Amino acid sequence: MTATINLGFQSSLFNETLDITNQALIIYRCSAGESCKNCLGINNPCGWCNLNKQCSGTSAPCRNASHFLQVSAGNDFTAECPLLDTSPSGEYTQPVRVAQDLRLTTRNLISPTDGFEYYCVVNGVSLTARYENESSILCTVSSGQFGTLFPGVGSLPVVVMVTWTGDNINHTLSNTMQSLSVTLYDCRDLASGYTECIAVRMFSEFACGWCGVSCEVRQECSNTFITEGNNPPAPVINSFTPILGPVEGGTAITVMGTDFGGTFVSLQNSNLTLGGVACTPLIIGYIPWQQFVCETTNFVTEGSKEFSLTIDSRVAIVNGGSFTAVDPTVSSVTPTFGPMAGGTAVVVRGTGLDVGNQVDTRVSLEVSGSNYVCNIS
Repeated sequence: MTATINLGFQSSLFNETLDITNQALIIYRCSAGESCKNCLGINNPCGWCNLNKQCSGTSAPCRNASHFLQVSAGNDFTAECPLLDTSPSGEYTQPVRVAQDLRLTTRNLISPTDGFEYYCVVNGVSLTARYENESSILCTVSSGQFGTLFPGVGSLPVVVMVTWTGDNINHTLSNTMQSLSVTLYDCRDLASGYTECIAVRMFSEFACGWCGVSCEVRQECSNTFITEGNNPPAPVINSFTPILGPVEGGTAITVMGTDFGGTFVSLQNSNLTLGGVACTPLIIGYIPWQQFVCETTNFVTEGSKEFSLTIDSRVAIVNGGSFTAVDPTVSSVTPTFGPMAGGTAVVVRGTGLDVGNQVDTRVSLEVSGSNYVCNIS
């Protein structure tokens, strides 16, 4: 767009050559500017015909001379060019399930005239847009539009642009940054319980809140919309596995549900029992708010055992049934002999042999005081 030529003037006097001046001459080729951002620069005499999408040294080619943009001394393109800017909060966000218009921040946006329309393009999806003022444009989003396009989105950053058409010319607004994005989000996918939902709201730009039984945005909620964690609901145990284990304990039980707390420490400090005896939380398998694993201790007696869990004075609701403690017994082993080298398939019969997890079940044979582990199949 620019070229620099060094010019020198010399004079011959008394048969000697003297340099009178030597300086650089900058030549501007305005027609090379393909966008307002590329056309305008500091101390650049070129101007941008905003409606024509043309860079020129004068306003003569412009359809409307009032839209001929030039920067004043010491400024750059950001002072004049229409631009798509970053969000004042630092991040553009958009819920996918509801009809909520997306407001984008702009600079120097011109008011549309007849035959001149703005559009927002979000990840290739074109949305009609409404000019509000030179600093704002509103993208129209219909209910569930992004939810249909991006099912199970959770949270997903996608590219956003603003375009406009006029006189059969398509324009794309330059960005103040290299690229801009909007993060699509679905509160239901991001949180399954109250505590997790409130944490999503606290630690992100997402406008989620608790709506009785699920995490929603306010427009989706017909119940009381809770945005602060002052009155969390009770934990809920929905299911657990296995449902059988030996009386002696040692069974690792995986418990699934909601609102078990956001840290393992909160679970460690809880009052967790199964059948009135402690079930010790294990860090392995812990998923904040949704799942924990605990190891049973000695029940002493057989029978049905109920879970009891209290976290921060909140007593859990148990929907997952009961755990049964049994005392496995062996009634027969066949064959009763085999080679010392091993390899004999031994069939063990009895009651309660299916208790616990398979990984916790061990069968061993004692020979002359030594234990030999059998592979279970």
